[in-house]
Formats: sequence, C-alpha cells, structure tokens
Amino acid sequence: MAEAEFKPRPIVPLTPEEEENLVNTRLAMEDRQQVRRVTKRWQMHVNSDIPHPESSEHFLLELESFRLAYRKNDIIVRAEERQVIEYQESKTRLEQEVIQVLDEIEKLKLTLEESQEHRRRKIAYDEIADKINELPSRAEQENQINALLAEVAAIKEEKAADDRVKEERKQGLAELNRVFDLLRIVGKGAGAVVQDSDALVHEVTAVDGDVDMASTQPIEGEMEEGEEREVDSQVIQESRTTSTLNPLATEFHPQGSGSAALLMRNRVLRGDYSASTPGAGSPIVGSPAPASGDADVEMGEIQSQPKDSLPIRPPSEELEEGEASDNSTLSSLDD
Repeated sequence: MAEAEFKPRPIVPLTPEEEENLVNTRLAMEDRQQVRRVTKRWQMHVNSDIPHPESSEHFLLELESFRLAYRKNDIIVRAEERQVIEYQESKTRLEQEVIQVLDEIEKLKLTLEESQEHRRRKIAYDEIADKINELPSRAEQENQINALLAEVAAIKEEKAADDRVKEERKQGLAELNRVFDLLRIVGKGAGAVVQDSDALVHEVTAVDGDVDMASTQPIEGEMEEGEEREVDSQVIQESRTTSTLNPLATEFHPQGSGSAALLMRNRVLRGDYSASTPGAGSPIVGSPAPASGDADVEMGEIQSQPKDSLPIRPPSEELEEGEASDNSTLSSLDD
C-alpha cells in the first residue's frame, strides 16, 4: 500500500500559453531581485556614516550587472518579438500552404473525377464502337434494304398475279356454271348432248383458254369411270326399251361408239379438254336453240312425234302379235 501511495505521477506537459506565462513570471521575478539588490546597495552606500571606498565600487558593480541583465532581458524580449513575428509569418505561410494544398486537393479531386469520367466514356465508346463494328456497313445495309424492297415488290407482283388468276378462274367457273345451266336447258338426252359437245367445247375453250383448268378443284357432279359405265348401260337399256315399245321408231346412232360419246360428254362436263381440241381457236359458237316443243323433253326421254309426221303404214304392220283391228273379221282371225 505504501509503495502504491508514493508512486510518482507522470508529468503533464504544459501548453504553449502556460509555458509563456511561466517564462515571463521568472523574468519579472529576476528583475525585481536585481532592482532590490541595486536599491539596497545604494541605500547602504548613502546611509553609511563612514564612507567606505569599496562600497561605491560594489554599487557600481551591482549597477553594471543590473544594466547587463537589463540589456540581456531587452535582447531576450526582442528575440521573442522576432520569434513571435517569425511564428506569425510561419503561421500565415502555413495557412496559405494549407489553403494551397486544399486547393490542390480539390483540383486533384476534379482531375480524378474528370479522368474517371473520361475513362468511363472511353469504355462506353469502345463498347459502342465494338457494337458498331459488328454491324454491317452502310453499303451492305443499303443493299439489304434494296433486296428487301425488291422482294416486297416481287411479292406484290405475285399477289397481283395470283389475284388475277383467281379472278380469271372465278370467271371461268362462272362461265362453266352458265354452260352447265345451258346444258340442263338444252338437254335432249345423251345423244343430243354428244352432238352439241363439239360446239360447247369450242365455246368453253374460247372463253377459258387462258385459265389453267388442271389446277382447279374437281367440279361437283364429276363422273368417275364406274359412273360412266353405269350411264352407258342405262342409255343402252333405254334404247332397248324404246325399241320394244315402238318397234317402228328409228333408232338413234350417235357419232362414234356410245362409250366414246359418253366419255366426250363427261370430259365436256368436267372441263377436261386441251387446247389441241379442233376448233379451240375458233370464235364462240352458240348452241342450237331448242325447239318450242323440245323444251320439256328431259335427258333420256323420247320426243313424241306429231301425227302429221308419223309414217303411214298398212294396218297390218301397225298391229302387234295377237292384236285385232276393228275391220278384221272372224275369218281373218281363223287364218
């Protein structure tokens, strides 16, 4: 405990103001002591009853020492003043230097920011330049644009051509429908259709010569090979029935064989004809107008002949087997 109590404490350093006050106090104290000492010597020299020759010398020595001390203090004071002036000057200089350094720091900061901004801009410029270099040149882009414009123009032309072809096909189909309607009106049976097929082929070929009928869709009602055979057999059967009902009626024989005529008729109905068909380049030939009495005759029927046009036959030829006339007698029947 005793050692802890007598432990020396660390000396606290004085501030510059405290040191200056201490120095001034010591100087003042020395001045007072010297003044007191000189004053004491003077009083002893003056108040002594018996003047001592050494007293004046001691007084002069004391006065000279005081003068030297005073000069010393004066020198010290002047030196301190000079130091103060130098200190103020150095302080001002340091402050100016500090200001200059701060200005330089600000300038360096601005320079650094500018350099960083310049570097960022350079990096961005390099990136943009790389992207621009990757892109094609102006001439190549113009060539691409011209090529695209040419393609667009070609596509427009193709579209216009397709529209024209569609319109022509539409007109051709409308004309085919008109021809089919005309065939339905004119229909006089398979033989009449075959007779008028050449004129119809000329008319349809002249109207639709520029239309590619091979690319169109199959028309409804198109007959296949089996259907053609059925129609052929039906026509033959109708001819047999007609001959049975009216043996005296003249049998109709179309140009060529029946299957060839039906094939030609089906080709006309389907539009399956070529430009090499004879008479394709000839002008449109109108179909023969039906007679007033033939308008109601359908395909496959036999037109009834008027009484005036019937051939006059003997009564015996008009009677069928097992049939008797009004003028016949029993004797004739017995025969």
